[in-house]
Amino acid sequence: MGGLRTLPFGDTVQDRFELSSLIAFVKRNARWIIVSAGAALILGLTFYALAPARYRSMAELVVDPRGIPISRSDAAAAQGSDGLLLDLETQRYFLLSRTVLGAVVDSEHLDSDPRFLPPGRIRALFGLKLTPEERREAAITQLSNAVEVSRGERAYILDVIVTTGNPELSARIANAIARTFLEKQNISRNQAAQRASQALVEQADQLAEKIRKAEAQVTRFKADHDLSTFDGRLTIEQQISDANHQLGLARTQAADRLAYYEEVKRVEKSSGDAYSLTGAALSPVLTSLRTQYAALLQRKDASDAQYGPRHPSAIELRQQIKGMQVQIQQEIAHVVQNASSAYRQAKNKEDALHAVLTKLEDKSYEMRDAVVELNALTRNLDTYRTLYESLVSRAKELDEKQKVNDSTSTIISEAVPNPKTSGPSLLLILGGALIFGIGVGSALGYARDLYGAGAGGSEAGVDRLLSVPVLAELSPAMLEEGDGPPGQRLARQMRRILAPLIDSLSPERPRVILIWGLEHDPRRTQFAFDLAATACVDGQRVTLVDGDLDSSAAMEDWRLKKERLTGDAHGPDHADAPDGLALASLRMTKGLFRRGPSARQIRAALAPHLEGDAQLVLISAATASFALPYAGLADAIVLLLDGATVQPRSLVDLSRAFSPEVEKIAGTVIVREALRA
Repeated sequence: MGGLRTLPFGDTVQDRFELSSLIAFVKRNARWIIVSAGAALILGLTFYALAPARYRSMAELVVDPRGIPISRSDAAAAQGSDGLLLDLETQRYFLLSRTVLGAVVDSEHLDSDPRFLPPGRIRALFGLKLTPEERREAAITQLSNAVEVSRGERAYILDVIVTTGNPELSARIANAIARTFLEKQNISRNQAAQRASQALVEQADQLAEKIRKAEAQVTRFKADHDLSTFDGRLTIEQQISDANHQLGLARTQAADRLAYYEEVKRVEKSSGDAYSLTGAALSPVLTSLRTQYAALLQRKDASDAQYGPRHPSAIELRQQIKGMQVQIQQEIAHVVQNASSAYRQAKNKEDALHAVLTKLEDKSYEMRDAVVELNALTRNLDTYRTLYESLVSRAKELDEKQKVNDSTSTIISEAVPNPKTSGPSLLLILGGALIFGIGVGSALGYARDLYGAGAGGSEAGVDRLLSVPVLAELSPAMLEEGDGPPGQRLARQMRRILAPLIDSLSPERPRVILIWGLEHDPRRTQFAFDLAATACVDGQRVTLVDGDLDSSAAMEDWRLKKERLTGDAHGPDHADAPDGLALASLRMTKGLFRRGPSARQIRAALAPHLEGDAQLVLISAATASFALPYAGLADAIVLLLDGATVQPRSLVDLSRAFSPEVEKIAGTVIVREALRA
């Protein structure tokens, strides 16, 4: 059984490509393809022969956006290279700008070169001439069309390519564009630096005025709130710091003198033991007395050892020792008095300094709000000064930069005249023309297949386009030709159609055949009845089902035909047809909806006819909306085509409509005119 697989020009229902269909398409439209390809080749040759020669020249530029770092800020900026390629792309657009091209037009006098001016025949006809401005604009436009700039991948190289009809002119313009670009680039950088420097100077002047006002405000605020400063610090803060330092020294001195006083007081209470005093507690007098006292003790010990304790010299020495002890005690008392006086003086000084510090701290606390506000004013002033110094420094750097050419851009390869013509080669032109011609010829052939007449006018045409067999072609001429009466010739055609449909009849279940096509056409009901009657004559039990849920006209027509056949004694081919032919109409089925019946409803309506003793069930569907649900229950589908009106486009739509059940399509039947047999 043939399946509807391939459609015209590769339009497939199941998206399968078949080489045979492509070959058939090419054979079918070979004349169109050959003529179109030949015409395209002729046009390609004509274009190659008549097209003016074009010559390309190229100048190479190295454009490094970083330049030579003049200052530390330039060096820091050069380290961040993420945006350098974007800067290079910007330079490429600048090279193609009207500023550069206009300067080249002026320097090379291209506005007076006829090759860069539009044809002026119409203007000359009316005596009109281009103004100098119009000539310049026209030359810039023509030059822009002749120039292209390309950039290497991740490289700082720009290629300036100029294409004209003269090799020397192309080279001269390419070099002129490169030189003009470098000049304009330097001028642009200097102008940018000059504008930036001027803007920085203006901002610096504004900041200087703000600094002056801020200084005056700080000075006035200090005077109003008695906040004098010295060496960058407030006087009150300096005084507090000095008082803290002096108070620390006074406390140390008082502590030392208190310790000295307590030591000499202890010695005084211990009956004047001068030897218990430390060196720091000895006065010069007391030191001398202690030395004399020690010498007397040595002399006494020596006298006692030599003369004995009762010797007059020993007695005299003891008297001297007692006198020396009295002097030592008197001196210790004098030292105690002096230590007490010194301690009181140190303590009084400490108390006085503490009072001064307390007074200063109280005063500072009272001035805290004013100090906070003064600090804010001072910070604001410092910010202005810092910004001012930065702006002045940057302005000086920009001034220096204007005096130095820091650009590293240069021409690394000047353009030279190239004698070779540019543009596509003859082989490329002919290849493109050939492809274009084949495409046009194929498109014309496709349109002819899709919309042209005659595609469906023959059995071969339909078979060729749909790739399904044509079971038969029915027409009055066919019935008039051949042996036997028309009824027998029609029966032979019906048996030809039935042959592939009933080759696998099963005694267990009937074979269901769907007949669709010729919507709202009586030829479909005539064909269905003739097919059922022929199968019945051949010995099959047939049930003919009217699937039209909107009308019962087909059912009424079939009943009349069956009654006529029953009483017709002159129809040998249909004489026994009514005995095995049953007629049924789904429209009469109770509970079946006329609009949009579901597959389950259709199955339930057909069940009684499928469960009978019929071997063959023929369903005649009036419209596609009814045919599609029936197609799911059918074993085979027969498509009826009107041979007078069928077109390739309708065949494509037909194939798409039945794409879910494409494998069930057994073939097509072409019906020409109303059949009467």
